[in-house]
Formats: sequence, structure tokens, C-alpha cells
Amino acid sequence: MNIAKYRFELFLLICLVGYGLLYLTPSSYGLALNLFGMQGEGLLWGKPRGIRSDEWTVWTPYMQSLVNNGFGRFNELSMYREDFRGFNALPIHDWALFFKPQMWPFLVFEPARAFSIHHGIIIVAFLIGWKQLFQHLLADKPYASNLAFVLFSLMLFFSSFSQVWWTTLGPLLAATPWLLLTVLKWRRNSVLYYLLLAYVSAVFLLSHTYPPIIITVAYFGVLLLLIHQKNFFSSPSRFTFTAIACVVGTAIAYAYYHEIIPIMSNTVYPGQRVSPPGHTPWWLWLSAIFPYITHSNYTSLTVVNICELGAVSSLLPIMTACYLNYSKLTKAEFKVLAIGGAAFLLFSVWMLVPLPAWFGVPTLFYMVPGQRMVFVVGLLVNYVALYMLVSVGVKLGVKRHFIFFVLLLGVWLLPSLYSDVGWFRKSAWEIFAIVLVLGVAKYAGLSSNQTQTHTTAILAVAFIINFIYFGGFNPGQSAKPIFEVKSSEVVAGLRQKQGQDPRGWLVMQGYRGALLSGVGLNSVATVLTQPKLVFFRELFPEMAEDEFNQVFNRYAHIYLYDGLQPTVPYLDTIQIPIHKVIHKSDQQLLAYYDGEFKGVKKGGFIEMSDLQENRLTLKGWHLSSSSKFLTNINSASVYSYISQSRPDVAQAYQDNNLIHSGFSAVLDLSDEAVATIQQEGVCLVSEDSTYGTRLLTHITAEHELACKRASP
Repeated sequence: MNIAKYRFELFLLICLVGYGLLYLTPSSYGLALNLFGMQGEGLLWGKPRGIRSDEWTVWTPYMQSLVNNGFGRFNELSMYREDFRGFNALPIHDWALFFKPQMWPFLVFEPARAFSIHHGIIIVAFLIGWKQLFQHLLADKPYASNLAFVLFSLMLFFSSFSQVWWTTLGPLLAATPWLLLTVLKWRRNSVLYYLLLAYVSAVFLLSHTYPPIIITVAYFGVLLLLIHQKNFFSSPSRFTFTAIACVVGTAIAYAYYHEIIPIMSNTVYPGQRVSPPGHTPWWLWLSAIFPYITHSNYTSLTVVNICELGAVSSLLPIMTACYLNYSKLTKAEFKVLAIGGAAFLLFSVWMLVPLPAWFGVPTLFYMVPGQRMVFVVGLLVNYVALYMLVSVGVKLGVKRHFIFFVLLLGVWLLPSLYSDVGWFRKSAWEIFAIVLVLGVAKYAGLSSNQTQTHTTAILAVAFIINFIYFGGFNPGQSAKPIFEVKSSEVVAGLRQKQGQDPRGWLVMQGYRGALLSGVGLNSVATVLTQPKLVFFRELFPEMAEDEFNQVFNRYAHIYLYDGLQPTVPYLDTIQIPIHKVIHKSDQQLLAYYDGEFKGVKKGGFIEMSDLQENRLTLKGWHLSSSSKFLTNINSASVYSYISQSRPDVAQAYQDNNLIHSGFSAVLDLSDEAVATIQQEGVCLVSEDSTYGTRLLTHITAEHELACKRASP
């Protein structure tokens, strides 16, 4: 074996060992640690990204919950008894674990180290897989080199799509090249080969069962076969047995999901969601060719968030167009351009043109939102650019440098034409590429194979700019505190509060997603990847069937709010009225105080107060670890009261006992109480052994409901 040919692979495997030893993970869960009183714990570099909420508020908490349940299928610690067997891979100890090799570390190591190695395996599999795939396809080209394929793999890894979706779609993106490579490395109808193909197909489908990527990967695979192995379709035996092997892999995935598929296919969201054609903004489609036009560093230049702008993009297509040695193009290259152009046109039409809806059915595009099509469009464009570069090489020159500079400048300024960013205000790292290219032209001429050196250098420039832009998007986080947080003081306090509820429920606001479930708490607020209709029907028996189905039959983040009826503010969000889930005997009772409030030290704020007829809504925070209030309001009953997480208050006072000092209360008032408030305002006083007696004040002292009895 030629060891030099696999230096990159050996280096990555060594890095994987170090990755596990350091407990590294690219998770943004550090934001959750802040909420649990462990500010900055284990953060090695970078900044956790709140926008990556599907990772740090959903999938990482689900991983924690699975560990807390001993890797069993259901969450026995939750009132919902969530099913962990979902479309996002988890290391459940069942028969399908055989088809989840990235999860095998959980069979050997403690959860924190296994979680780290799991992420490391995905990164290594991605880099090696894409490098091996294109090396297999293009190694015989005149200007190909091992380094060129390494750089191309790194460039794909640091593209915006890979980085912004990494901790969600990473497993699927890493499995993709291995499936394509297995299909393309045909072994003359060998039984072992087809067994391997069936296994890899199942691994691919179970890595993250996300139809938009799976469907577009199939299209890209057909494109590679048409270009590199056209005899595949003229060989009945190979075509048939390959299809059978892939069907077997699909059957394995179906057998695993057979209970879930009918449930999810009948949901309002995402089961009944249909992606219409022609709804993709032109600038998002164009970003697959002209990168960085939708953002300035990590700031979106549009109304869409930075993750939804992710594309498999780089400067490689632009540089190839400017520096390709067109005089050496042959029929083979024109064939690639024709096939690639046809595929590009098909994808682009779906993204941009309002076609008849029926077009999406035979193509399966109705399951591919246009903004997800940027994955395959960008992959296609960059693959064609790579093919051209290693086939005919590049040709540098003053005129080409000038054209590249003008084009680069135009692309850099383009966002100022369609967005609010001012001229010359957008990040300009892409302009640095012209400096690198000029450096290549000046100093790479000493190589014995100058064209190959220039070709590889062009790939290096594309990788460097991608790395500058997105190399720091994901933070370096230690996995240890992720699995130690359940033993923190804050979680212990929440567990105590949960124990005070005779049902064993935790009713708490301020924690997003499934964070509370992840640390082992029986929280009403969580994320349900599958609807729980029986549970909610018991809470809302009065709702009409159609209305009930529209609200609850969906994948959803469950939030608690002060309203009267359940609502769906977003496709993946259900708001539950607090009064429906709070235990009445555990509600806060206000103690009436008939004395003066003058002279009481101030501490805490009433941030929102609203009096509507005989109902008063209050929100704010107080300097107390309990919820004891003295008030001037008599003849009032508590309709609902709930504590809220306020890590900002705890951090300001350097006291984790205040992390749940927030509150949201709704009071039903007598006519006498309403008259008192109209005359005296709302006076609330908290009592605490550490902070003493403190008067809560309105943020605006002149507020109409401010406590007048406390005025000098």
C-alpha cells in the first residue's frame, strides 16, 4: 500500500484520537449551560450560536435524555414518554445500532467521550469520504493530485451549508460520499459487494432521514454514473442487482421506522407539507455560484437567518471560469458540461420557475424545498469546476487576473443592490483571493509541473476563503459539562420544584426546546418529535376535532404562555396556556399587606403589567429564591403563576439562587381590588433571607400601575 497516498487519512485518524481525548464537540450547548448556572463551562474556543437551536435545544437534549434512560427506546422520565426512535439518529440499544457506526462509541466509552468521538467520526468520515470519492473518479486526469482532492474536500467541509447545518445534517453529509463511492466501485456482481452496498444504503438512510438531501443525492449519483460509468445503464445485471441492494437498504430503514412513518405522514407538519416550485429567492439560488452574496461574515443581509442562507459554495466556479485553459477542452469535457448543465437547469427551474404542482410528483421534488436545493446545485457546480481544472488545467495571465478582479469586485458589491447593506460595508474576505492568486502566479512557476501546481493552488485559494468565512462558525465545546449539567445546583433546585407537584410535573418557562427534558426533568415544556394526541386531548377535551388536529398533530416545540387557548404561532411551535397545566395547590398566594410601602428598599422589577377589566397580568423578576409576595391587592385569586428562568439576573448578582427569579402571574380581581389598583397602583414586595424585604418597581416609574403608596 502506498502510505504517502493516505497521509491525509492517517492524519485525520490521529486527530480523531485527540478529539476524543479532549472531549471536543462542535456543539452550541454552551448556551444551555448558561441557563443552568454553568456560564462558559467547557467552552474552548469560538462562540455558541443561538441560531443553531435545533442542535442545542433539540438533538443534544434528546441525546442526554436517551443516556438518562439507559439507551432505551422511550423516555420513561417524561409524562409524554417520547419515542427516541426518530428520523434523527440516536444510539438506542436496539437492532438498528448495527447500521449506525457513528454511534458505536456509546457501546464502549462513557457518554461524554462517546459523544465527542461520535462527532469526530462524522467529521473524519466527511473529509475522507469526499476526498476518496473524487479521487476515485478523477485520479487519472492530467492535473489531478492527492493534495487537490484533499483541498476540495476541505473546501466542501468549510462551505456555509456544511458548517451552518453541521450538527444536524452532518451525519447525512458524511454518509453521502460513501454511498456514492460504493455504487461507483462496482465489484463484478460479487455477493459481498451487494451486501456491502445494502449495508451502506441503510447506514446512509438511518444517519439522518431527511428527504430533501436524500432525494437530491440520488440525482447527483445518477449524474456521476452518466459521466463516469455510462455502461452502468447498459448492464442489466449490474443495474438490477444494484437496485435490489439499494431496495434492501431502504427496506431495512422502513422496518426500523414502520411504526413511525404512518404517524408522521399524517401530521399537519411536516407530514402534509408540500414544497411548491418557484419560491426560491433569486439571490439564494445565485449564492451557489457567487458565494458570500447573502451575508457579511455571520450576519444575514436578508430577512432570512444565516442558516437558511447556507449553500455549498466557494470561489472555485468563478476562478475556474476565469483561469481555465479553454484551448485544451475536448469532447469529454463538453460532455460533462452538457450533462451538468442539464441537471443544473432542472434544479434551477424547480427553484425559480412557478411550474405546475404535478411536476414535483414524478421527480419527488415536492419533498425538496427550494432553499434546500442549493445543496445539490452548489455541489454540482463545484464538482464540474473541479473536473475541468484537473482535466485541462489553468492558464494564468494579466488579462485573466483583470477579469477575475472585476468579477470578484462585482460579486462583492452585488448585495448592496438588493439588500440594505451600504456600499463597501459588506465583509470583503473574498477580495483577498486576488492577492492569493497573484502570489500563486509569481511564486509557483518554479515547479516542474507548473500547470498542476497552479491548479492545486486555485483549489487552495477556494479552501482558504471558505475557511476564513466559516471556519469559526461552530465553537469548540467540551462534552463533559453537557453530561454533568444534570448534577448542577440549578437542576437540583428544579428537581425539588418538580417534586412539590403531586403529579411530578415541572411547569417552568424560560428554557427553550427540550433543555429541561434533557437534564432528566419531567417538563411540560419540551420538544415532541412525534405528536402526543392522547395526552393533549385529556387537557383540551372541549376542542373541536378539526381544530384539535390542526394544533396538536405536528412536530412541535411546546411552550407555556399566559393565553386562554392553545395556539400555533409557527409551524413547529405549540403554545399551551399555563393555567391548563399548573397545579392549583402549588400556585403562589399573595399575602395582603395593609401597611405603608414607603422606605422599603427597592429590588426587582415589574417589567410588564396589564389590567384588563378584572384580570391583571404581571411579569418581572424579584430578589428572592422563593416566590413570597406582600401586596396591597386584596380580594384577588391567582389564575396562574409560573416561575421563569432569569440567568441574566443570576449573573448580574453572581448568585445562582436567583436563576429562577423571574415570574409570570395572572390574577383574577374583585371589583374592590380593581378599585385599589386604580387608586394605589400595584405594590409587590418580596422577602428573602439574603436580600431582605425588597419593593419591586416598574421599569417606567411613571407607569399608570406603579405603586403610589411607595412614593415619597
